[in-house]
Amino acid sequence: MKALTETTISLFELAEAEGRLLRQKIIKTTSIAFMILVVAIMSLIAICLLLASVYHASLMVSVPAVAYLVTSLVCLLFIGGLVWLAYRLNQQA
Repeated sequence: MKALTETTISLFELAEAEGRLLRQKIIKTTSIAFMILVVAIMSLIAICLLLASVYHASLMVSVPAVAYLVTSLVCLLFIGGLVWLAYRLNQQA
């Protein structure tokens, strides 16, 4: 009977320790996911501002049609770079 009691107590102690570890891991994972979300939003804003500045800079030099063309080419180059980077990272995995 004593062995059964000790086994039960040790089982509950193990569950308590694992519960604390699980809670710590959940908090850490949630905070990392939140930081990634903030970085993604800020990156999107930065890209939009970059494209707006490219448009306005090309608008000062040329007509609006050429400014749109230059802005779209910069955007396509950026997207192509991201696709290439994703492809390279996928090949390494």
